[in-house]
Formats: sequence, C-alpha cells, structure tokens
Amino acid sequence: MIRQPGAAELVQAVIGWLSDQKAATAPSPYMVRVAINALSIVQRELELGGTAEAEATRRLAGLLGGGGDFSALNAGLVERIRAGAIAPDDPALLDHLSRTALAMIAIDQPRYRHALAAPTADVMPPSRPVTLVEVSPRDGLQNEKTILPTAAKVELIARAVAAGVKRIEVASFVHPDKVPQMADAEAVIAALPRMPDVETIGLVLNKRGALRALETAVDEIGMVCVASDAFGQRNQGQTIEQSVAAAADVLRLARDNGRSAQVTVAVAFGCPFAGRTEPLRVVDIVRQLAAFGPREIALADTIGIARPAEVTALIERVQAEVGAIPLRVHFHDTRGTGVANAVAAIAAGVRTVDAAIGGTGGCPFAPGAAGNVASEDVVYATDCATGLDLAALIDTAGWLSQQLGKPPASALAHAGDFKFS
Repeated sequence: MIRQPGAAELVQAVIGWLSDQKAATAPSPYMVRVAINALSIVQRELELGGTAEAEATRRLAGLLGGGGDFSALNAGLVERIRAGAIAPDDPALLDHLSRTALAMIAIDQPRYRHALAAPTADVMPPSRPVTLVEVSPRDGLQNEKTILPTAAKVELIARAVAAGVKRIEVASFVHPDKVPQMADAEAVIAALPRMPDVETIGLVLNKRGALRALETAVDEIGMVCVASDAFGQRNQGQTIEQSVAAAADVLRLARDNGRSAQVTVAVAFGCPFAGRTEPLRVVDIVRQLAAFGPREIALADTIGIARPAEVTALIERVQAEVGAIPLRVHFHDTRGTGVANAVAAIAAGVRTVDAAIGGTGGCPFAPGAAGNVASEDVVYATDCATGLDLAALIDTAGWLSQQLGKPPASALAHAGDFKFS
C-alpha cells in the first residue's frame, strides 16, 4: 500500500522529474502536462486516504507488472485513437497516461519504487467514514402533496440531528408557486435551534434564490446545474451553459458573503425528456464547475435510471477533473438501484452521499421519478459506516409517514434492522 512517507517522496520525485524536464533540451509539453496531471492525482489520493488510497496503489502496482512493459500495456491504444474509437483528450485516457507516467518515474528512480508496493490484506487500511447528507426536509418533501406545517419540518430536522446527522438540507429558496412545500423556507430556518456541530444547507437555482438564502442563517448554499437543456428549461428556465454561468455567480456571491457553497449536476445519468446523458458532457460540466472552486460537486441521478457500473464509470471519469474538490452523489430509487448505486459510489472513493429518511421525495419537474434513496437503507447497506443511529432513523421514517399520510418507501422501515442473538 502507499504509506505516507513513501507517497510523499513520490510526489517529490514528480516535482524533481518536472524540474529535470524543464532543464532538458526541447522538453515535451505533452509529457509535462501528463506529469502535472499525475502530481494532482497523487495529491488527491493522499488527501482521500483509506480505501481510495489502497485502490490507487493497486492500479499503480498493476502498471508496474511485467517489469514495466508499457509497450504491452498500451498495445492497440494508438490504433484506437487513429480509428476514432477514443479521443486523444478523453479523461479516461489522460488518467491512464498520468498513472503510467507515475509508474515510469518510479522505475526511472528506483529509490522511490518502494512507495508502490502491492497492497496486502493484513495492511489494508480501515474504510474511511461515510458522510450522509440528509435531504428529507427539502428534496424529500418538495414533491409531497401533503404540505407539512413549519413545526413538523423543524421536528423532522431535529429528529435527523438526534440520529447523528451532521449535514442536512433544510429548505430550498424557489418560487412558492412552483414548489409550495418550500414556501416557508425562511420560517423553517428561523425556527431551528442553535446546532453548533451541524451544517444546514439551502438549495437555490439562481442568484435570486441565493440572495434570499443569504438573508437567513443557513450555513451553506447548494446550487443546481443541469446536464440537459430540455430538463434545465423546465426545471429552472436555463440551458446547460446558462446554469453553469449561474453557478459561477452563486459561488462567487456565497464566497463574498463568507458562506460555503457547493454544486449539484442534475440529470447526470439521464433526462426524462432527452434520454441518457452523454458522460463526456458531464465531464465537461464538472471541469467548468471545478474552476469556480465549489466546496464539492455532486452527481445526481435525478430520475433514478443509473446502474452501479455506470456510476463507477462516471465517477472515474470526473475524478480526474475535480482535483482536490470532493465528489458527492445523489440517487433516486425509481428502479430499485439506489442503494446499489450508493455502495458503488462509495467503493469508487466517494465519501458523501445524499439520502432521505423513509425514501421520501421525487422531482416535480421529472415525471415518474420516485423518492430519494432512503437514509436507513444506506446506513444498513454500508454497515453503519455513517455512524448514524439506525433505530432512530427507522423510527423517524415511521413518524414521517404518519405526517404525510402514506407508507414509507424504504426497505428498512418495513423489514426493520436484523438482530440475531
């Protein structure tokens, strides 16, 4: 596995190699670009640590297999590029070249090669904790026909916090005619007790919503971008390009006012009006958003069509674009894959997952979309890596179903936890 001292030395090796290249005659700009990308990947993996670090080590060790036979490793790659099967600037290709460059540096400088020793089971690091962002007070309620009173929303938030939730989406600042459930956003936030260890999030779709949010005590602003023009026009009256520009304005506004802000890419896997979303389009959007410096970037399966393999593939593609910016995921359980997708995202290195107590939710602008992946189901599936109180979440799911006059959608709310003694 990559041990911290060895990995730190490897980073220094990359820096030294870059210096040598700059001093050499006619250095290759392309290889310098690859090495810079390699350095950013190493830095990000060091910051992630844990499971992501071990996985990165395994992949790098794989590159060193066969005595560093890169000719065999890259067999057919040039032909694929020439045939148009893969673009020269494809993020997956650049990621592959970056990791290859790292391995080449380790081979060229043997004193650093120990940092890439293959991992063994007895030294694998423990899994890092998973942060669950509770979204039931906002995304969970926004599409419900039963309008909960402000006091009930405040109690829902209090129950989630009592279960151990540390980040919670409490409201959205949108037009009340479009989302009546959120008409009391300011009142909900004003009624919340002081919660020093909890971060509250207010969702916005534009600068106007952000200005409203900044008038409240909400800790963080969550902005939404779209990966589909058709969805964007119906959801927030914006094209992809306009939503990215709006995100830049909101992030700048939040920063100027001392607030944290993050961005979610809606319909990152598919749109109810335009079909499947092209992964390269999502990669391009993420690349633009990363340049604005958000706290994190989320990939949202707004209509619940993603499958685990697609989740893994998209995360791998976008990770090369975000640098040190963390990724978050947001899944809906329309086709029963929400929990599996959350587990796949965590296995791919994501450590922050949105979920809603009871599996409540849906999108008023996405026909047929079911509720969010349920908080209690995610907690159970991840073996309580979130640190949340599963019994309290299940109890709250039952309470919330009574408030809404409908049964909860989650499996755990029906089956309960499994305890055998």
